[in-house]
Amino acid sequence: MTTRHWQPITRSWTGILSLMLTLAAAVWLVSVYVQARYVTPRDKATVEGLKKKATRDVEVQKVLQPEFERQHQVLVARRNAYNRGSLVLLISLGVFLAWYKWFRPGPGESAGCRSGCGDWSSVPRAARKSGRRRGARN
Repeated sequence: MTTRHWQPITRSWTGILSLMLTLAAAVWLVSVYVQARYVTPRDKATVEGLKKKATRDVEVQKVLQPEFERQHQVLVARRNAYNRGSLVLLISLGVFLAWYKWFRPGPGESAGCRSGCGDWSSVPRAARKSGRRRGARN
């Protein structure tokens, strides 16, 4: 296969895949945020209760120290998820916007998917500027 054969396939699928990756990263970041928003306050309340008990009972320290370590690991994992997820989100969104602006296939150039699959992405240049889609009637 030549480069000429792979170019329409790449132009057709790059936008679809980058959009899917953008949505997956956004869902991942939202799920990490929701978990942090609703689970962390309960964990902190548990630790506060254990701290109060630890002033009276030394045996509670055996439970409190592993809980501190577990919460620290959760915070490190959350920070790493935010760092990596936001990087993936930013790059994939940039790729999608660049594809949408400059690299979208033209009419009839979609390849590698069934007919109609690439139709949403292949809008004639004149219709892109005027805001009309191909085949739209007045």
